[in-house]
Amino acid sequence: MPGGTGQDGGESGVDANGEVDDTADGGGCPAGRTACQGSCVDTSIDPQNCGACGAACNPWEPCNAGACAKCHLTICGNVCVHTGSDTSNCGTCGNVCPASRSCCMGTCVDTATSLDHCGGCGAWCPVEATCVGAACSCPAGQALCDDRCVDLGSDVLNCGACGKACAASESCVGGACTCALSLCAGKCSDLANDSAKCGACGNACTSGDTCVGAVCTPCATAICSGKCVVKQFDPLNCGACGRACRSGLCQFGVCAPTTFASSDSCWPGVVAVDSSAVYWTHYRCGAAQPAGAVWKRGLAGGPAVPLGPKQDTSVPHARPLALDANAIYICDEYGTILKVGKSGEVPVVLADTGSRANGIAVDADAVYWTLDDRVMKVGLDGGTPETIASNQKEARGIAVDGSYVYWATDGTVMKVALAGGTAVTLATNQLQGSAIAVSADALYWTALGGIQKIGLSGESPMTLVQFEGLESPLALGPAAVFWYNNITRVVNRMGLSGGGLVKLASDVNGLTGLGVSSDAVFWSAGFAHESMGIVTYDGSIWRAEK
Repeated sequence: MPGGTGQDGGESGVDANGEVDDTADGGGCPAGRTACQGSCVDTSIDPQNCGACGAACNPWEPCNAGACAKCHLTICGNVCVHTGSDTSNCGTCGNVCPASRSCCMGTCVDTATSLDHCGGCGAWCPVEATCVGAACSCPAGQALCDDRCVDLGSDVLNCGACGKACAASESCVGGACTCALSLCAGKCSDLANDSAKCGACGNACTSGDTCVGAVCTPCATAICSGKCVVKQFDPLNCGACGRACRSGLCQFGVCAPTTFASSDSCWPGVVAVDSSAVYWTHYRCGAAQPAGAVWKRGLAGGPAVPLGPKQDTSVPHARPLALDANAIYICDEYGTILKVGKSGEVPVVLADTGSRANGIAVDADAVYWTLDDRVMKVGLDGGTPETIASNQKEARGIAVDGSYVYWATDGTVMKVALAGGTAVTLATNQLQGSAIAVSADALYWTALGGIQKIGLSGESPMTLVQFEGLESPLALGPAAVFWYNNITRVVNRMGLSGGGLVKLASDVNGLTGLGVSSDAVFWSAGFAHESMGIVTYDGSIWRAEK
């Protein structure tokens, strides 16, 4: 019987070597195999018979789902390689790094001494440190704590050891938290400034007063933990009691931002954040090729790690990026939807679209993206892409919830059911609509004129805040919306229902992406230099308390 099993347990029509036995009863190959030149092969993965017998792929092309996959890296000697990290082809084919050097971002470097790649590619040291023996070394008398060089002998946040903080009334002396003040019930107390013990143990100031010079005095500003503070400039109570600034600088109630990661010879692009790390793409890079188009750095610190395929420096566009619990989804410069594991697994091609996506989103079942004239989706394991909305005008940003896919165009904001169907217009007259995000009960987007909002229950659109910025990045937190105004060059925060406008950072140039964690907002910013006709790029990922 064709497809059955012979008396010896083998497959009918196939000999012990897997070749087709034309003399066997029934002949042929088992299900999922095709007879090609005397052998049973799987044409979905066989590079010599990819999709059909005799359809051979190039040596550097794997066979994926019956099609020869493109090389999204660089072809060197018929091999597809990362010139950003391949020590035999570092930066360019045939450039071999010495045995003592590693290939980091297309340059042979000594990871034992490199400040930008200390101990491994992307593992950078603070500016005041040096790299000695593949480890960051701080100046004499200092230690590396949370990416900063600190004096463990006097730093109240790292007294004697990283992370060992002294109490508010204690000082760090010789690496030990010491009370140089007064003891009240065994606790160190500042009788000159403690409103609960003002001038003497047990002498508490009345409500509204604070202790100044051991005397209860009315506080004209604000009281935090019994102390009169100016929230506009207090780095331990910046804008609110207990909000401490990592940068140590509070400016008008907002913590000054700090550099989270360097993009090293690249202009960083889109930013996304999950519960443990920050991810970003590269917008454009110079001669030093990055090892990956997507980079990752843990929220708790550590080195920046390259993931995924390299960025083609000839394409001046950021790749859209989306995250789920296990993977990163991007569209590369060739229009290929790729899935990259968060630990840096080999990218998997999900679909070829033929043109770059403008936006990308993911849910538990599929990846969705916008092209200039349509909205598409494909399963998380790949397959045939499906158009779920067509005849769109410059479809850009995209968002998804449990029921619908949402996107913005140059003129409208639309939605369609996850399975496709008739697209519904939610708002009109949305010129240059771009970024879009959805919460549990409302949809937010940017358009010429400001941040717009519409309730998911059918309310009319409303303007949350007006400004003249164009194509502004947008991100949502649990209680606030964040955006960048590229006219005033300010990163802003506002409550989801409006009000409470806060300027988080000013004089920000070249911002291309925003992401939000539980306690901070991250953004990418970069710029280009031109000298003697050669263009180079630089940029960083920044962090600020929300």
